[in-house]
This record gives sequence, C-alpha cells and structure tokens, in this order.
Amino acid sequence: MFSGQPAGRSELLEQCWSGVSAGGLVLYGTAGIGKTTVLRALTNLVRRAEPDAVFLHCEPSEPDRLLPLSALADLLAGDSGDDIGADAMAAAMSALPGRQRSVLVGLCRGELTHVSERLAVRIAVRDFLAELGRDGRPVLLALDNAQWIDPASAAVLEFSLGRMGPARLRVVAAERVSAGGAPAATRLCPDGGTEVEVPSLPAGALIALVRARAGDALPGWAARRICAVSDGNPWFAVEIAAAAAHRDRPLQLGEPLPVPARLRALVAPQLAQLSAAAMETLLFAAATDRPTIELLRRAGRSRVAEDLAEAAGAAVADLDYDGVIRFSYPLLAAVVYDRAPGIRRAAVHAALAGVVEDPVARARHRALGDTANIRFAAAELDRAAELAAGRGSPAAAAELAALAARRTSTVDGDLVVERTLRTAEYAAGAAMFDLARPAAENVLAVAVRPSDRVRAGLVLLDAAGQGLVHAAGLFNSVLVDAGDDPALLAPVRVWVGIRYLLEGRLVEARVEAQQAVSLAEIAGDEAVRGVALQVLSMAQLYLGDPNAERTIERAFADSVGAFGSRAKRARLWLMSGRLVPARNELAQLAVTADRLGLPSQLWMVLPDLIDAEVRLGNCAAALQFGARGLRLTDEADLGRGPVLFSAALAEAAGGSLQRAGELARGGVAASEADADRLMQLRSSALDGHVSLLAGRPAEALGPLRRAGKLSESMGIGEPALCDWQADLAEAYIRLGNDDRARTVIERAVGQAEHLDRSGVLAALGRAEGLRLASIGQADGAADVLQAAADRFAMLSMPLEHGRTLLELARMERRRRHRSAAERASENALEIFERAGAQPWLEKARSEAGTPDAVRTAGPVLTADERQVTAMAIGGATNAEIARTLFVSVKTVEAKLSRIYRKVGVRSRRQLALKLGNSSDSDGVVDIAAG
Repeated sequence: MFSGQPAGRSELLEQCWSGVSAGGLVLYGTAGIGKTTVLRALTNLVRRAEPDAVFLHCEPSEPDRLLPLSALADLLAGDSGDDIGADAMAAAMSALPGRQRSVLVGLCRGELTHVSERLAVRIAVRDFLAELGRDGRPVLLALDNAQWIDPASAAVLEFSLGRMGPARLRVVAAERVSAGGAPAATRLCPDGGTEVEVPSLPAGALIALVRARAGDALPGWAARRICAVSDGNPWFAVEIAAAAAHRDRPLQLGEPLPVPARLRALVAPQLAQLSAAAMETLLFAAATDRPTIELLRRAGRSRVAEDLAEAAGAAVADLDYDGVIRFSYPLLAAVVYDRAPGIRRAAVHAALAGVVEDPVARARHRALGDTANIRFAAAELDRAAELAAGRGSPAAAAELAALAARRTSTVDGDLVVERTLRTAEYAAGAAMFDLARPAAENVLAVAVRPSDRVRAGLVLLDAAGQGLVHAAGLFNSVLVDAGDDPALLAPVRVWVGIRYLLEGRLVEARVEAQQAVSLAEIAGDEAVRGVALQVLSMAQLYLGDPNAERTIERAFADSVGAFGSRAKRARLWLMSGRLVPARNELAQLAVTADRLGLPSQLWMVLPDLIDAEVRLGNCAAALQFGARGLRLTDEADLGRGPVLFSAALAEAAGGSLQRAGELARGGVAASEADADRLMQLRSSALDGHVSLLAGRPAEALGPLRRAGKLSESMGIGEPALCDWQADLAEAYIRLGNDDRARTVIERAVGQAEHLDRSGVLAALGRAEGLRLASIGQADGAADVLQAAADRFAMLSMPLEHGRTLLELARMERRRRHRSAAERASENALEIFERAGAQPWLEKARSEAGTPDAVRTAGPVLTADERQVTAMAIGGATNAEIARTLFVSVKTVEAKLSRIYRKVGVRSRRQLALKLGNSSDSDGVVDIAAG
C-alpha cells in the first residue's frame, strides 16, 4: 500500500495511516522538513482506499493569518479535486436552509466581517460538514500550513469538528513548529488527534533527491556535503543544490557551499539577535571541525564564553557535553561562514592555523588562509594528505590532496600528475569514485610514464565496481601500459582475477591470481602479494579446492591484521560452519570500517556479516545491518547487487517475505546489469528460497534451477556458497517430482561430504526426510528429520533447526504421534520467537493451527483438521495442501468435508466467513487443544 510513495517516507506513512483512520492526524516539524509532501501522499492514499471520499483542502500563507475567516473560505470554496467531491458539496449546500446557504456563500466571497455573524457561520459550517458526511460518506479535511490558519477560522473549525466525531469526518493537518516545539493544531481534530513529528529524510533518499534536482551539474561528493549541511531537511538540500549547480564555475572540493537568499532569510531573525563580536566568534567556530572555548581563545577570541552565552540565548549555538561548540543545526554554521567576505574567512583560517595542534588541520587552515605562498601550502597539504591516509582517513586525505594538486604550479608537470594521482587513489579508498574517476582520467590524458598510467588505470578499475566486465577496453590499455614489468603487471593481474571471479570464470581467476602472486614475489611487493593471495583463496574456495584454507592463512600471515585477509578468513569460517568466530570477526571489521569512514570495506563485509547473523538466528541484528547496507549504497558510489541480496536475506529471516522477494529480484537485476554471475547465483537462490517459504514451490523452481545452472556453468565446487540444493530438492518434492529431488540430493551430498560442510549436509538431510515422506516412508522420514534437527542444534543454527522441527511435527502428526508432534511444534515456535524470525513464526503458528480464525470455533477439530482449515482459509488449493502434508488430494477433500460438517458450513467461502471474524464472538469454544 505504501510502495510508490515519496522516497524515504514509507515507514512514516505507515505510522501516520493509523492516525488518519482514527479520525485526526497532525504532522509537525521545522520549515522544509517535508510536511506538505507527506500530507499530499496521505491524501492520495485516502483517495485510492476510499474512492467515494470528499476532500476539502486549505493552504493559508503567513499574511492570511491576519484575515478573519480566510482559511475557512479557502477550505469551503476550493476545488475538491474530482467530480464526486464537487457533486457531494453541491448536494450538501442545496440541503441547507436558505439562511445557512447565504452565510456560506457570503463566507466564500469574503463578505462576512461583522462579529455578530460568527455564530451563524459556526452553525452553517457544522451543518454543511454534517450533510457532506451523511450516509457514512468519508470526508477528509487537509489543513496545510496550519500554523497560519487565522484565529476566527480555527475557532469555527474547532466548534464544528468537535461536535461531529471521527466516524463522520477526519482531519489531516500539517503545522510548522520551531525546533523542539509542540503543535497546536491537535485541537482541530475530532476527539483530539495523533501527533507525528516529521523526521529528517534518510541520507540515501536525500542524496537521490539532490541528484535528481541538480543532475550532472553536481558531483556526488558535493551532494553528500549538501546533505550533511541540510541535516536531513529536503527543502534546505534542494535550495543549496540549486545554488551550487547554477554557479558560474563548478564547485571545487574544499570550497564553502553557497547558501541561497531564501535560506539566509530563514535564519536571519536568529542571527540578527547577536552582536558583531558574537558573530565573529561564531565565524571562527564555523571555520573549524571541533571548535572549543580554549581553541578560540588561543586564536584571539578573548570573550568566547560571553559570546557563546549570547549565541545560546538566541538558540544559534551552545557548548556540547564533550566541550565542543555546536550550532543548533548545520545550516546556521553554513550561513555564518558563507556571509563572511572571502578576505575575512582567509584571516580566520590563518589565525586558526597558528594555534591548532593537529598537523592535518593546520595544513588545511594554512592553505585556506595563506593565498600568497601557494607552493609552500601545496607541499604542506601533500604531507598532510599522506598523514591522513596513514591514519585511515582516506576521505580527508582525498580533499587535502585535491587542494594540493590545485595549488601546484602547472610548470611542475610531474608533481601535478603525482598529486592528482594521490587524489584519485585516496578518493577511491573512500569510495568517492565521482572524485576518483575524473582525477584518474585527467592523469591518463597527460601522463607519459607507464607507472603513472597504470596507477590511474587501476583507480578506474576500482571505480568500475561490480561492472568490471564492461571494462574490457580499459583492461587492455592498462596491460599494454604495464608491459612486462612485474611491479606494474602484478596488480593488473589481480584485477583480471577479480573480474574473472565476478564473471564466474573461476579456473581462469585462479590462474590469474597465481600469476599475480608470482609477479608480486619477483617485484618484492608484499602488499600486492597479500591481495593476490586473497583473490586466489576465493577462487579456490568457490571451486571446492581444499587448498583454499592454506592460501587464506598465507595471506593472513603475510599481512597480519590486513582487513581483506581477515574478511576472507571469516568467510571461510562462515562456510565451514564456524559461525560464532566468523560473526565476531566480521562484526569487528564492520565497526572498524564504520568508525574510520571506509565505506568500501564496510560494503565488503556486510553481506557475510548478515549471513552469519541469520544463520545464528539474530534476526534483529541482521535487519539492522541490512538497512545499513542499503543506506551505504545510497551514500557512496558502490554496487547494489551484494547489498540488495543481503538485505533480502535479512528480510526473509526476520522481516517481510514480500519485501524479501522484491529485494532478491532487485539483486538479480543489479547483478545481471553488472555481469556479476556469483551474485546472480546467490540472489537467484534466495529468490527461490523466499517463494518456497511463502508456500509457492512452482514459483520457487524457476530461480532455483537458474541458480543450479549458474553454479554448474561456473564450476562451483563449494556447496556452502548458497544453500540452493536443499531448497531445489524440496521444491521438486512439493511438486511431486521425487526422482529429480533424489538426483539433486545425491550430487550435493557428495560435494558436502568431500569438504565436510556440516550445515549443508543437515539441510540435505532434511530434504531427504521430506523425500522419504513423499513416497510413503513416514517412519524413516521422521528418523531422518530428527537427525537433521539434532545436527542443526549442534551447529547453533536455530532457524534451520526450527524449520526442520516444523517438518518433523508434520511427520509425527502423520504417524499419529500427537505428543511428539506438539513437542516439535512448540519447540519450533519457541526458537522462532526467541530469534525474532517473523516469517517463520507466522508459518509455525499457521501450521500449528493457532491463528485466531481457527482457534475460535464451536466444535472440536483434530490437529490435522486445524492445519487443513488454516491452509484453506489462507487460500491454498487442495493440491497445494496435499503436497504440503504429503497426502493425496482425495484425503484433503475428505478432511474438508468433515470440517464443513463440524463447523456447519458448505463451502470454503462460508468457512472463511464463519471463522475469519469469530475470535471476538462470545461463548465460543477454544479448539486449539484438539
């Protein structure tokens, strides 16, 4: 219902919908936060849900507040937006007595001014609204800019609406408040209303909005800066983006963002309260990252405490808990800095350069403050960039290197190339590819030395991300530039190996990685050798080569603590069933990457971290990491395929199956566009898993078979890469194809036993138990399922353990072992509840016969009858019920006939109607005990 709505607002709309349904909702927030957008989206949702509803709308402006009854006239005279509303309003007007019609006509014409007529207006409006809502017709009043509704209109609305109630009329109001303020429009809602503060727009949605409005005129790094300054406010972001995009020359890294006049006017009343001395102190604070009272004192601001107290009184800035001076919101700092003349800003930076202790900050301030000694500033910036990179801050290093390159004289051609190359390399390390690409391309346009050209080419390969297959021409040119120099050729061969990995050419990837290892050893380049070993280990791992673990240990030993080596080792642990150490290592890596601002590294580990959390049954953590991944690809220029896959994996375990399916299919599409066959395989398998979990084995078969074909064509020998085999076998079983299921199971068991993949063997054991049940061997099936459940419990894989217990409960019911069935079912429910596995929890409750619709009926149904009833009410066909329960269609028909007799109905429709709303009935007998 809430799909296709304004980006980043689906959860908010879902939260608001209950308030609209209850009769009254007040959206409130600061200027530009998006209240009107949300109000309009809610109005459209009501139009779709209730086509016969009548809509009245008003949107007063600030001067209207001084005009009595102007908002009310706007509300009643405005266009309802459709013929239904216009006809309903005309009919309601005609039904009023003549005197009341005259009053409303005069109101709409602006002819009512005398105070004595106010009571007549109140009664006429009340009766008009009552006529509109006659016979249960929905009526919605949309009051935008409620803070500017004139007092007379507010009084009439409060009188009229307070006498009608939410059953006949609903109100949605949007009201601007100051930061921390409370809304007043709640009094206009029938029986009060729900207050919802409109939050900041999520970063990803905000960046997308900025890019959509500014187009190619604004680089990605500028869009991210604008979003930081706007603090999630879409109006602020769009205004600043428009100003930046329409400058006479492109915005340069390190330059202040332009603040348009409308935004300056918005904060002008606050800043006007401050003295010139306080404004000067705030300029110093706005010019540095972590301004403290002591720092500004040393920079020459002797009355910092007094100036700060003045700023706090005007709600402009204050001292935070950590001793840092912080502006109330970032736009204030941007305005303070932007309004100062350039010469004054330079003087402030020069003063700060003399007192800051950090060499990186000092270099930046000196460069912005010393416009005369450009060569010295460039050299200092270059050294500071190197220092920032060594600290693990590539984004800061990229900005400093870009400043250094801009301040380097074109006479020093080689130095310009080197500093531009460093800018590209640092930016790539920070996933700022919109800065890295043009810098690398500029180098290729002028560089002659092969080493410079190869370095630039490597940056462009890194920037290609998951789409390396589309960079064939670039690969060829970089290989030509590298020639036969081992030092240049080794890193290029690493990237060729990575490309082959993504394309699923695993044998070739292994060969390229082995060559890269040898070349790096000849060149004595330990760093490149470590990366080459990582690529080699992944090719070996996916091929099922038992040497993979030894290669990973070599890579780890060569570069102790290296991020990539630790991540690859954790992936091996994950596939081999060492889940807890894998999760702990991946979590530490994610924290490190997040803290240091390394989006590429965080992007690298999140899919495996989410996989580990899902396997360990930590669904809430998996969902949080999935959401973080989606935000990450919005914030940085990174491939979406892996992140969509991992977010889908989290949703399938603990969220929404519908959302999981959408994300998985999105992952397939993104990976196909990038020609990333490995991720196509994993996303296709997950798409099939979601359909299977949703009870649609026929739909699951297509993507699962596609995963199998991809795996076979790539020569995948690692069955734990994604558990598609067990799901494919189960889909075949559900569809009655035992022979194909047996073939899938037997082939996969051989691979899993060879590599000792216990988790895969347990899943295949569950599939074999289902196969035995499908051919009538219930006793053997129960034994095999119990063994699989025990194995999953030993491996600490609760979701798979619970899933297997559900199948075991079915078998035990079939064998008429009622107590064993109930025990297995209850254990599965407990596991899923503890894990927060919502889709599995719903499935377990349904199969246990515990939905409210089935629990509350007069006669006593058996456990099997409860299960059939729940599935029938849920829309399953007789054939689907038969396949799920491993019985014949005739058995299902006989069971349904008995159920109909017991409940006293003749059809599925009557069964659903009788049981669907019976949970609130009086005197019913709980049938859950069977």
